[in-house]
Amino acid sequence: MMETFSDLIIVAFIVSVLVFSIFHSNDSFKSFVEGVKDGIRVSIRIFPSVFALILAVEMFTKTEALNILIGLIGPVLS
Repeated sequence: MMETFSDLIIVAFIVSVLVFSIFHSNDSFKSFVEGVKDGIRVSIRIFPSVFALILAVEMFTKTEALNILIGLIGPVLS
């Protein structure tokens, strides 16, 4: 049921974008390419931060630091 609904939303979005571009007579492909360029710039800009965050979380969980922290503050918060 939800997969069908999700598929319908995606198809409706694509159709609405096509109808919008037909009635507003703008260059849809050029707008799409500019959007892709901006998206790539943003992803390149935020990649180091996201990578560092994922690495820090993995190191925190793999070194059992989370269990130590829970053992320290667990009795205080109980």
